Amino acid sequence: FFFVAHNKMAEDPDVEYLYRHEVPKLVDWLMVQIMHAMPAEVIPFLTDLMAPKEWFNVHGDRTTLYGPAPCLESSTLPLMFCGDFEQLTPDHEVLAKAVASAAGKAPKKQVHVFFETSALDKGRAPLDEQGLQQRAKPFRGKFDLMLTYTTTFEEKAKLFPHHIFVVPYTVAARLVAPDQQAQLRTVRSVGCSFMVMSHEVDGKVKGVGDLPRPEGLSEEEFAQLFIDSLRMDHRLVPSMTGVQMAAFR
Repeated sequence: FFFVAHNKMAEDPDVEYLYRHEVPKLVDWLMVQIMHAMPAEVIPFLTDLMAPKEWFNVHGDRTTLYGPAPCLESSTLPLMFCGDFEQLTPDHEVLAKAVASAAGKAPKKQVHVFFETSALDKGRAPLDEQGLQQRAKPFRGKFDLMLTYTTTFEEKAKLFPHHIFVVPYTVAARLVAPDQQAQLRTVRSVGCSFMVMSHEVDGKVKGVGDLPRPEGLSEEEFAQLFIDSLRMDHRLVPSMTGVQMAAFR
């Protein structure tokens, strides 16, 4: 229903009104009914899952989504670049296309690239309509953009199960710290993983091979959770020293 309604919005203003205004009310009502019937320990997870997020597709069309989003075919490999992307630089574009090209070599998989950034302003208040549109403008005609109210990968994983988060080595190094084990368990539990981009740190290129394996993870589990982007053709990958690494988080 949601997929069909979304495709019909451009054709019928009445469908667009229902989808944007009435469907969210129906979803909220249904969630209340479901929560009343659920065990108490399940409710926090459902609440996180149904948190709203703003999806601007590659054409710039905006949809407020509830639940796992967006609806993708099982053959789609969703790659998500998370960061403070107030601007989309040429370096980010080249990097995203290179990673997508290499990941697209997976058999029977079609890559779909998303960027994800905050729907909050610098004071941590939700952006107004003008602010949301301004933040999405650089991505129009290039990539899908998700604006969320999350700050951790644990929160993002609950919103986007079975997605692959593309992160630089420096971010991955923070994620394998002992105090991050609970976060990694949540990420694994919803089928998410990290594709780690190697880059230069203190004069040496570092990647997945330089990450310590967290306690409690087998070698196989670690390899499934942290994917090495350097399995791709190095000629396709731009030098990470030229990318604005500060944007990634």
